[in-house]
Amino acid sequence: MNNLRNTSVLILIAFALLSVYFGGYALYVSAFSGPAQGPGSGGGVIASDVSNNIAIGTSTTQSNVKFLIVASSTNSSEFSFKVLQPNGNPIFVERNDGGVGIATSTPNSGTLTVQ
Repeated sequence: MNNLRNTSVLILIAFALLSVYFGGYALYVSAFSGPAQGPGSGGGVIASDVSNNIAIGTSTTQSNVKFLIVASSTNSSEFSFKVLQPNGNPIFVERNDGGVGIATSTPNSGTLTVQ
């Protein structure tokens, strides 16, 4: 389970780094904080800090996490993260219950499922 979470974290960090440094142009963001509501609450809950740590789903960053996504629940029918092809087919998904899928949107709970 820890290896799965570590793999998920590495994938998310890679995605965050690509998002922050895209096309040879660095994106410099000063500290920003969205609405001060609980995880997954409100519209546009997003934050960054002076160390360029980014948080989505919460208005509070964590100093030891470069890219943080806080799910709105532990419901297995909801997703905390999705990467889709233009036609809507899944490339990578992470459900709120910890299920991670590659090329499938129906991973098993707490496991990595590759189709």
